[in-house]
Amino acid sequence: MREAAKRLFRFYAFRRLLSVAVLAVIDAAALTLGVLVPAYLVGFGREVVSYLPVVLAVGLALFAAHDLYDRAVARRNPGALIGAVMWWAGLLVIGSMVYPESGFWLGSILLAALLALVVSGVSRLFFEQGVEWIYRRGSFRIPTLVIGEKEDRERLIQA
Repeated sequence: MREAAKRLFRFYAFRRLLSVAVLAVIDAAALTLGVLVPAYLVGFGREVVSYLPVVLAVGLALFAAHDLYDRAVARRNPGALIGAVMWWAGLLVIGSMVYPESGFWLGSILLAALLALVVSGVSRLFFEQGVEWIYRRGSFRIPTLVIGEKEDRERLIQA
């Protein structure tokens, strides 16, 4: 079983696709909670639900534009996550002004942004910790021969 999993995950593109898919699901869930919880607390649920696909598409596009689905070094940037959520909230504010029947109001948008930021941040932290745990166990590593100066080898191995 373990060998079959290693063969399956040996392909870098598959691991990368799986990582992006998991992060996109995490972010979509965070944005959905961010929108629905304030909407149902205030009682504007039906109007907001009809705009949810557009709100999610814009949110995920902003997350991608801020490199939150890139390699680990770029996606671990908390400033990028905060920036993406703030852009998302700003676009929601503009959308609520253009379409006042949408059911979004400033208080619910601020609460949605805060909730989405916290849920996405915590979920991404757990995701990164899980990935580190998998790699620390030695799973999915490819044996590699490193040749060069001692300092260069150690720096490369550490990376």
